[in-house]
Amino acid sequence: MKRLLGLALAAVLITGIMPVSAESYQSYTYNAYDEPVYAPDMYITSEVYNGESLGIGDLNQPTDLICGKDGFLYLTDSKNNRIVKISEELKAEKVFDSFKQGENTLTLSSPTNVFVTGDGTLYISDNGNRRVIICSADGNVIKVLEKPESELFPQEKEFLPMDLVVTSTGVLYVLCDGIYQGAVVFDEKNEFSGFYGSNTVEASFKVIADYFWKKIATKEQRSKMSRYVPVQYSALAIDSEDFVYAAVSSTDDLSARIRKLNPLGNNILTGTDGRTLSFGDSSSYTYGGATYSTAFESVTVGDTMFAALDRTDGKVFVYSQDGDLLSVFGGKGNYKGCFTDAVAVTFLGDSLLVLDAKKGAITRFEMTDYGGVLLKALEVYTDGRYEESLELWQEVLKYSSSSYLANLGYGKALYQIGEYKEAMECFERANDKQRYSEAYKMYRNNIIRENFVWFAAGAVLIIILLAVCIKLSLFSKAFYFIKRKIKLGKGRKQV
Repeated sequence: MKRLLGLALAAVLITGIMPVSAESYQSYTYNAYDEPVYAPDMYITSEVYNGESLGIGDLNQPTDLICGKDGFLYLTDSKNNRIVKISEELKAEKVFDSFKQGENTLTLSSPTNVFVTGDGTLYISDNGNRRVIICSADGNVIKVLEKPESELFPQEKEFLPMDLVVTSTGVLYVLCDGIYQGAVVFDEKNEFSGFYGSNTVEASFKVIADYFWKKIATKEQRSKMSRYVPVQYSALAIDSEDFVYAAVSSTDDLSARIRKLNPLGNNILTGTDGRTLSFGDSSSYTYGGATYSTAFESVTVGDTMFAALDRTDGKVFVYSQDGDLLSVFGGKGNYKGCFTDAVAVTFLGDSLLVLDAKKGAITRFEMTDYGGVLLKALEVYTDGRYEESLELWQEVLKYSSSSYLANLGYGKALYQIGEYKEAMECFERANDKQRYSEAYKMYRNNIIRENFVWFAAGAVLIIILLAVCIKLSLFSKAFYFIKRKIKLGKGRKQV
């Protein structure tokens, strides 16, 4: 049975073709031993919308879908050169395809992304025109940002904005194609101020080998050798506290595929208690002579979790705020809940939406009861209501008794309320050796503390017994000595 399960999951990871279930895909997660295992559905397919059902005609290579800070959805219909404002009911509210700038009218050329603030201000990556347009909710241009005229910006490079986010204070971060120094930063006055969250060159075997060869190579040989540049971010998202989530589409470092950057540009999504986080599928596969691995194309942030979209296999990975994997679902194909070319993912309340560029369609996923209980357990535990979370973790375990996250969460809650023995059992099932050791240490200390009187009494008794034994031993030796003396005295008298 285990072998069949392993083969089925291997087929899921390699082909993206899912076995038939309530959905046409099978949700999964990873267990304590980093093995893919079936999991209850956290989301199930609700509806699919195309351009006709939205009321705007056919979509043409759409590239982005976000939920704006104003509560509306915004669709970037790239080859139709427009941004579409959409209601929560998935009906078009307004189409932005031209913008007033005084006496002039601006139009878009292959826009890639849009970000919308709480007051409805739009920041549009107008990629084909090599600019960012900032406009009001009614389409009036506030500012046009073009290539910075600064020695800090590489002047030999084109300004090709791909993705962007804006902080609550108005700082703009722009990902530009071909710019490897990080996101381009424009301050609150829309002035270029440098770069943010720069990546480093990955230290692969080839990079290290070339580094040493360059040390001994001639100048001519070095000029012909490969030049290495930092890995470029593929997508950005921002949460309510202005932490920026950055996705990487190509990297061998599983822990660096998604980063949570603080205002200084440092990654703070690094795991806790010495635990290394891992994003995406842990293994790659070869098919048709090519090697494929997780390539995150889009990332979105909710109130209690974040999600990333793998364009390679059309799968959605959902994570807790701490980076723990909650669910993986979706896949490639013309099946229910699957995609041919998934390019964007976004939360809309409890729903999750995925944009398929090739189909020109939006798939809406609704959260299941299991997903609701799981999130509630995480929320209650994070709030410090440990006893209250116990019942919720038990409910999650009813859905999946082998769940790594549920066993870990239940164990952590038990640990917080002092139930160390039961916590040890949970940590053992979660294969968390460090937390098991900590729980064992506390359990042992409790045993000693609770039985201190008996331990002390036992120790005193042992000391008394030892003292008695020593005294008896000395008495025995003295008696033996006296007895021997008496015998010797009698012997002399007989002689």
